[in-house]
Amino acid sequence: METQLYDVPHEPQRVLDVPSDCNDIMLRGGDTSGVYSIVPRDNAAPLNVSCELSRNTNIHRITSQGHYDLRIDLGDFQGHTAYALYKDFSLSSEQDYFRLTVGSCSGNAGDSLTSHDGYRFSTRDVDMDGSPNDCARASSGAWWYHDCYESNLNGPYLGENHPAGARGVNWNDWIFFHSLKDTSSILYSLYYLDLERITHMIDFVMFGNTNTHRITSQGHYDLRIDLGDFQGHTAYALYKDFSLSSEQDYLRLTVGQFSGNAGKIH
Repeated sequence: METQLYDVPHEPQRVLDVPSDCNDIMLRGGDTSGVYSIVPRDNAAPLNVSCELSRNTNIHRITSQGHYDLRIDLGDFQGHTAYALYKDFSLSSEQDYFRLTVGSCSGNAGDSLTSHDGYRFSTRDVDMDGSPNDCARASSGAWWYHDCYESNLNGPYLGENHPAGARGVNWNDWIFFHSLKDTSSILYSLYYLDLERITHMIDFVMFGNTNTHRITSQGHYDLRIDLGDFQGHTAYALYKDFSLSSEQDYLRLTVGQFSGNAGKIH
């Protein structure tokens, strides 16, 4: 069984300029999977975590072998949902900074990605945008910025109560500069291929309940549990808003909405 925590992007509060989680490492330009040292915002002892940061590389490998479409699903805090479907989606190689290619758009979320077509992926430490300003730093994210963006799905997760016009998890053709609750993406070929949270699937090795509490107390995290039997069958369960309370509360479990094909835990 493999268990993963998925970090919903946020604006990290740094301790002595040390990353607080895997998303923070990615926003600083980290693109190599491996074990990293982080200090959660409780400012206690550092933790070593395993971070999967090669997502763009993997998507390049997949999309370079044929024709793929990209579907982006969005949700706000009032329960409204929308989607955008792009034909002929691909990312170029790491040497070309994962340049984005998208074709025609359909769906009911509006088109907030075509304006980013042809641009390279920028992070806070690697400025590849088309602006005299540093869009990744100004927008607190990592994206295919131009000058600067119509969408910013790796922006900071602001929660439900945030000011109008906030620069967070944005898709401006649907809701203009209003930070969203949920985003996900699916790659399609002639058959269903893969599902990845566009809010960055960040892999953690489960390394103890107390440390898991330290991580999940600093932001919004989802939990994915992958299972396999001795006959080679696999299944997964994905839970929104996963957290463990403190040791004083006996590490009380909280899980939200379920999806997947492995059934629920109760």
